[in-house]
Amino acid sequence: MIDIDYFKKVNDNYGHQAGDEVLRRVARLLQECIRPIDCAARYGGEEFAVCLYKMPLEGALLVAERIRACVEDYLFVVKDKELRVTVSIGMASFPLNGDTPESVVAEADQVLYAAKRAGRNCVLQAGVVYSGATSV
Repeated sequence: MIDIDYFKKVNDNYGHQAGDEVLRRVARLLQECIRPIDCAARYGGEEFAVCLYKMPLEGALLVAERIRACVEDYLFVVKDKELRVTVSIGMASFPLNGDTPESVVAEADQVLYAAKRAGRNCVLQAGVVYSGATSV
């Protein structure tokens, strides 16, 4: 699960059309960071879900970090103004963190909110304790 950090500020400062453009560009960046067999989709609001097909956890962590860094490094140009956004990412794996699609998504969502509490612009994985973050 991926959430754009402080997205409300984008809408408040630049308008909803700018926010829509940021959402579209983040979606394109996600597609550029994953394989053709994987899936990235808008989950709601400013959240996205990425499903990585048969990828080991170590590889998934690398993809998640690539996504995080790619969004952080991208210079958005909206209404002749430059802005940057970051994302928080919560990772969960089937069947390690859930035995149904719904339970894996719920776990990833919980870990996403832990990533936000840990300071945003980071990747957290279910079942792993990171320094400075709460156990997830």
